[in-house]
Amino acid sequence: MSTWRPRTVWRAAFLFLLPLASVLWAQPAAEKPGIPAGTFPIVAFSAGNPTDTNFAEVKSYGFDYVHRYRLTCRDDEQVKAYLDTAQRQKLKVMMDMSGFVDPRHSPAKDMPPEKRLEALRAAVRKWKDHPAVGFWYIYDEPSPKVMTPAQLKEIHDAVKAECPDIPTAYAQHWAEKWWEYVPSVDIVMPDFYPVRDQKFPEGNRLALMTEFFGNVAKTGERSMPIVQCFGFPRLPNTAEVRYMLFSSLTQGIEGMAFWSYWYGRFRAFKVPGKDGKPTLGQLDKQYMKKVYSPVLLELKAFVADVMPATKAEYVKGAKNWLLDDKKVVHALWQREGTTYAVVISNQAEERNLDIPFDCGLPSAALTPLGSTRKSTAAIRGGHLVIPGMKPWEVFVWKLVPGE
Repeated sequence: MSTWRPRTVWRAAFLFLLPLASVLWAQPAAEKPGIPAGTFPIVAFSAGNPTDTNFAEVKSYGFDYVHRYRLTCRDDEQVKAYLDTAQRQKLKVMMDMSGFVDPRHSPAKDMPPEKRLEALRAAVRKWKDHPAVGFWYIYDEPSPKVMTPAQLKEIHDAVKAECPDIPTAYAQHWAEKWWEYVPSVDIVMPDFYPVRDQKFPEGNRLALMTEFFGNVAKTGERSMPIVQCFGFPRLPNTAEVRYMLFSSLTQGIEGMAFWSYWYGRFRAFKVPGKDGKPTLGQLDKQYMKKVYSPVLLELKAFVADVMPATKAEYVKGAKNWLLDDKKVVHALWQREGTTYAVVISNQAEERNLDIPFDCGLPSAALTPLGSTRKSTAAIRGGHLVIPGMKPWEVFVWKLVPGE
C-alpha cells in the first residue's frame, strides 16, 4: 500500500459565511488515517462492470475511485478481477465490506451475529495489501432500528484491528440523531439528493443539501459528501450540477462521491411512488459524458490549483452553521500568495449583490476560472459587488489585488 498521512490540509480549507466576523486560526487537526497526500478522491458508486473498456470510460469522465455494493462478499476470483482491472486503469477501489455486517442484506442476514465480525476481519486480511484498495466502505445509511452507533463503532474497530492505516467510511443520510453515528468511523459520507421533479430554478432542496452537508462539517469530523448524478426523477441540469459540486466544496471536504454512476449512465432509477407503484427516472446515456463530466473535470482542475492550501482559517461562529439572510455561501483558499474564491447564490431568485467581503484585500479584480461567466463583479472598498447574480449561480475566481 502507498504511504498514508493524517488529515489533509484540504480539510481546513476556509469556510466563510456572510456577513463575515473576525477570523481565527484553526487548530491542528487530530491525527487519523487519511487519504493519500495530494489526492482528492472522486468516487463513482456502482461504477458498472469491471471491464477495461468501462473503467477507462469512468476514468475519462473524471472519477478516480470505483465501487460495487458488497464487493468483498463475492467469490475471490471476482474480487481480484475487479481490483486488478481498477489497477490497470489507474483507479482505486472503495472496498464495500457492508455485506458482512449489514443484517438487511446477505450474507450478514444469514449469519449468526457472532460470525459477522470475523468474516469482516478475514476479508480485510485477504485484500488489504492489494495496491488498488483505497479505503473501506463499512456501512450504508445506518438506522437505530438496525444498527446503533456503538455497533457501527464495533465494526470500525474490527477493521482497524486488522488494518490500522487505511481509513473506514460510511454513508449517512439525514435521519433522526444522525450525528450520533459520525464519530464512529474515520470518514463520514453524507448523502442528499435534492433534484426531484421541481422546475428549475425552483429548488429549495438545493439549499437543504448545503445545510445538511454544512451541519455534518460543523461536527469537526472528516467528510466526503455523496452527490446526486441520477434522475430522481429529473436529471440535474448543468447549473444544478455546478451548484451541488462547488457548494459541497465550501465545506472543507476531503473528496466527493456520486450516487450512482449506474443510474446516471446505464439504467433508469425506479422512483418510489406514493401509491406504491414506482416510476422510472429520467435517463440519458450521454448524460455523464455531456453534462456531468465537464463540471467534474472543472472541479478537479480547481482543486489542483488550490490544494494544498498554505493557510487554514475559519470564521468565528462558523461552527454554529446557519445560512445567513443574504443567502450566499462562499469559501476562500490561499496558496503560494494567491487567493481563490468560490461564491454561490443560495436562492432561486436573481438579484444584485453588494455585501461586506473580508478576503484580506480591500479591492480586487476577479478572474473567472473554468466555466464561470464573465461579469463586472469586483471587490470594491471591502464589498463584493455582483450585478445580476443568477439563481443558484456559482462563481469561481482568482483574486487579483487592485482593480
